[in-house]
Amino acid sequence: MGHTRVLDSSVTLMTLPLSPLVFDVADFFSAEDAESIISEGGQHMERSPVDGAEDGSDYEDPRTSYTAFLNDSALTRDFCRRTVRLTRLPCPACVERLQHVRYEEGQWFRQHEDYFDSMDFLNRNELHWSIIPTPPRLSGEAQYFRWLRWANERVAVLGADVPQAFQPAGKHFPTFSRAYQTTVLKWMIADVSRDDLTCAVNGAGSIGSSRTRTRTLLELLAIFPDVFRVVAGVFAAIAGPAFTYEISDIVKYQEAHRFVTLFMYLNDVEEGGETVFPYSKERLVTDIDRGAMSECSDGLATGTNDLDPKSLHGGCPPKKGVEYGANLFA
Repeated sequence: MGHTRVLDSSVTLMTLPLSPLVFDVADFFSAEDAESIISEGGQHMERSPVDGAEDGSDYEDPRTSYTAFLNDSALTRDFCRRTVRLTRLPCPACVERLQHVRYEEGQWFRQHEDYFDSMDFLNRNELHWSIIPTPPRLSGEAQYFRWLRWANERVAVLGADVPQAFQPAGKHFPTFSRAYQTTVLKWMIADVSRDDLTCAVNGAGSIGSSRTRTRTLLELLAIFPDVFRVVAGVFAAIAGPAFTYEISDIVKYQEAHRFVTLFMYLNDVEEGGETVFPYSKERLVTDIDRGAMSECSDGLATGTNDLDPKSLHGGCPPKKGVEYGANLFA
């Protein structure tokens, strides 16, 4: 804790706690960058959504701030490149679109993790040991995650040749979200023959039937791995032949998760607006009164694909002023 190092990109990292692993990052962006993000993002601000809200909407009281995803531009692409240099990830396609957030007085984001829900999609047969091992099956979920990464990298390589809707700022750009799974399912139902869909689910009805319509795409892929062939095919048919995908026979099972979050504090507020980690042992703040957000009075307040439950954190409400920030998820 407290160890400082300067990277070759002239960014300075200082280790805060080791569990959860949090760094203070200096010189990653300038005041001019902050002004540009606030100016661009301010044109697109909407109430911050919550993936999988219990009432079926995109919004819940645990998140009352405002959010904007910046359109693809020289600014956002430069931040993707900076993030890749800092995190040593392989390419800018590994970085999600820059997200601008605004917290007005009393607005918050209750405690949450930035990684996706961890769900067990392994087939039951793969959870048991046998003397004579069965050959590994085609893993539809692992194929899907691998394909998503490939599609992102393909967009980056093709650049301007990619249809606008599939560009990073386009509505059909491949993402890991549940909403994107729904989009792909709709394409399959609309553009693939009923016989082919029935074959993909081994005759267990058809995709979109009463037996399957309540399942997410990942759940279908877990039960019926051949559905992935339909996914890859329908995407190439819509996005273009440049996205024709060669399916590997074996792909190691793993779930895709965010590797790191960079949160940029774009301005200062008189009081409040901390990011709090309730499970941190290094308690740098105590006795903060943030109204209904009790977790703000505990824990650390700051700025290999293993998940760290201790990374649970929350955005505390500003008590005075308006806080502007930005997320870079990679």
